[in-house]
Amino acid sequence: MAKQTKKKRRRLKRGPRELIGGCLIVFSVLLLYSFALRVIGVMQQKQKYETLLVQQSNLQAEYGALSEEINLLENEDYVSRYARENYVFTQEGELPITIP
Repeated sequence: MAKQTKKKRRRLKRGPRELIGGCLIVFSVLLLYSFALRVIGVMQQKQKYETLLVQQSNLQAEYGALSEEINLLENEDYVSRYARENYVFTQEGELPITIP
C-alpha cells in the first residue's frame, strides 16, 4: 500500500523536466502553425502570380492586335474600305443599297 501512495504522489508532482518538455511541445506546435500559415501564404501568392502571368500574356496579345490596327488605320485606303464595309460610307456618285 505504501508503494502505491508514493507512485501517486510522484505522478502528481511535476518536475522541471516535465515542465520544460511541455513548454517545448507547445513551442513546437506554435512553430508548426506559423510555418503552415506561411506556406499557405506562399501558395496563394504563387497562384496569384500565375494568374497575373496569364493576364499579362493576354494583354500583350491584345496590345499587338491594337498596334497592328493602328498601323492599318494610318492608311487612307484601308480606312475607306473599312468605313464602306462596316458603315454606310459612299464615295461621290455612289448610292447605298440595303438588302433586306
